[in-house]
This record gives sequence, C-alpha cells and structure tokens, in this order.
Amino acid sequence: MVSKAEIDKLARSIADEFLNGKTTLNKIFEKVSPKLSELEYNSNGTALRMLSEENPKLLYNHWDFFRDLLRAKNNYLKMHALYIITNLCKVDKEEKFERVFEDFYDLLDCESLMIANHTALVFGKIAKAKPKMRDKITEQLFNIDSTHWESKKKDLIKGYAIKAFSEYFELAKNKDAILDFVSNQLSSESSSTKKEAIEFLKKFKKSF
Repeated sequence: MVSKAEIDKLARSIADEFLNGKTTLNKIFEKVSPKLSELEYNSNGTALRMLSEENPKLLYNHWDFFRDLLRAKNNYLKMHALYIITNLCKVDKEEKFERVFEDFYDLLDCESLMIANHTALVFGKIAKAKPKMRDKITEQLFNIDSTHWESKKKDLIKGYAIKAFSEYFELAKNKDAILDFVSNQLSSESSSTKKEAIEFLKKFKKSF
C-alpha cells in the first residue's frame, strides 16, 4: 500500500523538475495512466494538482486533457481531474467550465461515494471563482436528495455541501435558502454533517 507521504514527496519532485525545465508536461501526462503503478500515476497526477494550485495558468491550455481525465474509470485519476479543473476555474476566461458543468454535477450521482463527496466540496471553490454559476451550483447542491444514494450516504454528501456553501455564502444571493438547507441538517443521520451544520450556523446565522 502506497502512503500519501510517499506520493506527495515524489509529486513535489516531479513538479519541481517541470518548473526547473528538466521535464515537460507531456511527459507527466504520459505517466497519468492506470496502466502504470499506483505510485507512478498518483504521484504524477498529484504533481499536476500541485501545479494547478500554485500557478493554474501553466495548465490552462491543457484543459481538454483534464476534461477527458474527469471521465476516467479510475477514481483516483478522476479525483485529480476534479481538483485540477476546480483550480483552473480561477483563470477560466474562456468559460470552458460552463461546457463541462453537466459532467461535474453528474458526479454527485456517480458510483463512487468518495467522488460524490469531493464533487460537492469543490463546488464551493468553483462558485467563488464563477459568479455567474453560483445560483446553478447552489441548486445542484440542494438536489442531493434526487441522487441514487441511500439516505445515510446522502446525508454524508450534504456535509460536504455545507463546507462548499461556507466558501461562498457571503457572496450568494439566496442566503435564506442556504440557511434553511443547513438548518435541516441539524437532524442529519450523519454526525459529521450535523457538526458541520452547527459550525456553519454559528458562523453565519447570528441568532443560532
């Protein structure tokens, strides 16, 4: 079993090699493949994720690669794409995200709970970076009950949605509806979601 520390250490060295001109993005892309070892494809995917966080402009012209990776069968590769595209939204002047929005919200209803949770979570950063998409993103997070998950798992995803709302609540138009959604989670089957709801309401609802 490969540890996160191992992956992160190797990923940092790969990212630094690129920044120092010792490797190319295309060489890194070639190694983001499930045909390789878990350490190799995860470290290269993590390196790209690091670069997208530090300087998203470096990767923006390669949007289509990450869009295709978002549709990968391997959930770890899909996770990398999820976070990289989220980071690229900060510099998305061509509104490329708007064209993959359906792919994103479909992930709330995918086969992997891990991916569904993190999709709900990253919507917060995307809503912050994409003012025109905020209302649409909020509606999708409100619609978690329409997914196929059993009630306990829906409640868990809602905890990640609450974290997302905290990213852009002060910028949102429909604050009352968000507060209602969060208040409803005080009776959640998920203790972690209930905790997120309490913390959110303490922070944003003075009367709580």
